Amino acid sequence: MAKDDEEVLYKPSTDETATKEQLRLSRRTFIIHIFFLTFLISFLTCFCLIRLQLDTCNLGPEICEPNSPFTPEQLHLSLGANDHEYYVTWSTMEPADTYLIWNRASSKVLQVIKGEISEGHFDSDVEEGKKYQKYSYRASMSVNLNTKYQYRVVSCVNMKKGDIINSDNSEIEGICDGLLEKGEELITKANYSSKQYEFLTKSFDDPNRTLNLIFYGDLGLLNAQSVPRLTKEVENNDLIIHNGDFAYDLNTKHGKYGDRFMRLMEPIAARIPYQTTVGNHEIAANFSEYNHRFTMINRGAINHGAQNNFFYSFNAGPIHFVAFSTEFYYFLERVGLEPLVDQWNWLKEDLRHATSEEERAKRPWIIVFGHRPMYCSSRDNDDCSKDSNILRRGLPFVGGFALEKLFYDFGVDVEMYSHEHEYERFFPIYDGKFYNDSLAYQNAKAPAHIISGSAGCQERLDPFNGDHVPGSARRISDYGYTRLVASRCKLEFQQVSDDQNGTVVDQFVISKNRQQNFPTLGPVLEGC
Repeated sequence: MAKDDEEVLYKPSTDETATKEQLRLSRRTFIIHIFFLTFLISFLTCFCLIRLQLDTCNLGPEICEPNSPFTPEQLHLSLGANDHEYYVTWSTMEPADTYLIWNRASSKVLQVIKGEISEGHFDSDVEEGKKYQKYSYRASMSVNLNTKYQYRVVSCVNMKKGDIINSDNSEIEGICDGLLEKGEELITKANYSSKQYEFLTKSFDDPNRTLNLIFYGDLGLLNAQSVPRLTKEVENNDLIIHNGDFAYDLNTKHGKYGDRFMRLMEPIAARIPYQTTVGNHEIAANFSEYNHRFTMINRGAINHGAQNNFFYSFNAGPIHFVAFSTEFYYFLERVGLEPLVDQWNWLKEDLRHATSEEERAKRPWIIVFGHRPMYCSSRDNDDCSKDSNILRRGLPFVGGFALEKLFYDFGVDVEMYSHEHEYERFFPIYDGKFYNDSLAYQNAKAPAHIISGSAGCQERLDPFNGDHVPGSARRISDYGYTRLVASRCKLEFQQVSDDQNGTVVDQFVISKNRQQNFPTLGPVLEGC
């Protein structure tokens, strides 16, 4: 075939090439626009949901601000100095004369005591054109043992000419009549009442009784996943221990988070004693939000009857509980050395008394609890994952105030912690040496460590390292809390998974037949 007759391949024109290029660019632009629009919609949706949750009480009407700023709210119980005393702590948005009113459920005879206002609990910051403030109060109830009581708190407000207050129509009509002074300009009296709650008094000082309690830490306002299940647990337990980190945080949005969180917890904390410790999320204003909102009374022999929300002790059944602040170690530059020294000296005296032969024969178990742990297998590089842990080794360079040796020397049976958003159980362990034989928890040779810090918060769960810390016996990364049933001869622990509809995902028993088993062997424990 001649060259001129050779088949000529089709070649697109310049215009056609340009058109295809434009189509390709248009498709790419379209995809980018779709991706950007999807991202924008997702972002705006999340933003709106957050705004709804944080600013319009969309988490539920029970956590919204009350109709009147004088309404007593955020009620919670705590243990008093003995079995015949319970404390109630509450708040109002405006200052008022508030009164705790209680009676036996079988009687209509009312007892009344005026609430003591917590000084300085005031926030004058302006938000959205409004001044946001709050006031906390506390008062103690005198009670009989093994008796069901009803209680509520009432605010009595003098109404004068020109005052405009939206009354909440208290169910207790005229309760303030005998409590208010008559004023020349007084035209009426307004009663503002909290909800009414019932609780059953129990003998915590009886060392031979069986004790049931719930323990957890790190429970926030958002993603408070365990709260519905905890609410159902109240009837089956004697007390709750919240081991630091509340609301995330108590001071957020000028305290609104703290107020809404305490409203969320009221149906739980107003029905059984709600014992607390301080966590790292309470550091704002030198822990002032935490300190004003709670009332922890020292039932132990050292400083008996004194209020101290940071370190205190109480006897409950066969256990001597010791609460302490780990945060004095980690915020030393902010709080100073004095609180740490005071706590250290108190701890030594309290544990010395609790480990006397007379006390240990009567109440054989000692459990200490504080927020940050000494050991952990978390992947977040926290201090508990390091051998140089400050709670174990003491202050850097000087090495003083080391808690691990102190607790070991006084034969502490169990150390309970939170902070890590997970559950982790350790074999009995001291200074890195652990005991993991089949009888490790029988007459243990060192304290057992437990981390329970996954009750639920917006920071989600913490992952574990692939290689766990030596001595770690069980690691679970889901939401839940810890149950403890304590009797004279044994402690029965269960970890409850809220993710798995209340399934018990770990359980173990610590038992002994000696008053203590380390560092020296104590006398035989009668009845065991």
